[in-house]
Amino acid sequence: MKHIYLKTFLLISSYLLLMTGSFYLSYRNAYKDYSKRIEKQYVNNKQDTKNNDSIAVNRISETILKRKTDLYLESYKMDTGETTVEKLPLPSRLVGMRRMDVEHYLKNYMEDIPLDEKEKGLIAYELTYFSEGRIILKKTYENSLQNHAYYLTFDKQEVTVFYPDQKTIYSHTGIFKDTLTKDEIKELKQGIHISNEETLYSVLESYSS
Repeated sequence: MKHIYLKTFLLISSYLLLMTGSFYLSYRNAYKDYSKRIEKQYVNNKQDTKNNDSIAVNRISETILKRKTDLYLESYKMDTGETTVEKLPLPSRLVGMRRMDVEHYLKNYMEDIPLDEKEKGLIAYELTYFSEGRIILKKTYENSLQNHAYYLTFDKQEVTVFYPDQKTIYSHTGIFKDTLTKDEIKELKQGIHISNEETLYSVLESYSS
């Protein structure tokens, strides 16, 4: 009788072990499948995010200005801290430009500033906001430059009158270094700021007499 019980016990135990093993293998395979699905989903989501970011960047880079785009021009005076804003029609030369085109245009503008802007003391011209519907440009003026209408120094060997930017020539004088005293040469090498035309002519006359 005991032998029958033992045999039955062994059969049941073997069955339970077999079932446990089968369950474990099924669980492990299911877990592997689940892990693969999660990993694949993560990779896909990451790729989607990357694609969305790329699309957003492309949309920004592809944004262009149109005739209906509003232009706001800020003018900032450094000496008073005053800022004025005016809404202007978009110039035709800016129509069709992208952000980088506008930035390039402003850079070229500052490299060859119109004389009237130089006299006002323009020192910066920036793009502060850009969209298809609106752009904001900002001009900064340093009014202390207006206190000096001319700048006197040498251009090679000749005494030359420049505008306040010290780059744009206003006039050649025909006065050369070899006709001047050592003190005058030293003074001109350092550069002389002159506030008005009357003073300019007076200084030049003293060099030529």
